[in-house]
Amino acid sequence: NTDNSGKFIYVRDNKSQEFWSCGWKPVCKKPLFYEVRQGIGYTNITNNTQDIITSLIVFVPNEEPVEIWQLRIKNTTAEPRSLGIFSYLEWETRRNISEPVCKEKGFENVTFNRDLSALIAEINGEFSFHSVSKEIKTFTADRSAFLGSYRDASKPRAVEKGMCFGEKGRYVDPAAALQMDVE
Repeated sequence: NTDNSGKFIYVRDNKSQEFWSCGWKPVCKKPLFYEVRQGIGYTNITNNTQDIITSLIVFVPNEEPVEIWQLRIKNTTAEPRSLGIFSYLEWETRRNISEPVCKEKGFENVTFNRDLSALIAEINGEFSFHSVSKEIKTFTADRSAFLGSYRDASKPRAVEKGMCFGEKGRYVDPAAALQMDVE
């Protein structure tokens, strides 16, 4: 399903092992509350699922070739919660959106830099990165390892199991997934 490809943030309750996405897609779990607000240059998605409120703001700064995702999380219960947060994206290698999508992405080399909490992809001598401002528990640079066999982004194996496994290198199906735990 092409609607389930792209960029997502997943929240996983580590105790119950249930998970959902900050946006409606790709998991499509019915929230207690859901709101999308858009302004000039930004989108804000607010979601309350299982008494966890997430606010995801996505924007591109003027004059900068980056996209920023800002996630805020609030537990609305008195009970402490342990959450796994998984960011996920599929690398976009086209310079022009009208170019055909190249399915042979194996020429990319993806490395992990722990000091920067970043996955760095080399694509034809150019570099892209996916990074977070928190300490990373683990990561994967392999789309197939993150999603699992015969699955799509609506039920990724890594989120279901609560763990990425550190795949990286030249011979992966390139994607970027970073996992953090928050209390």
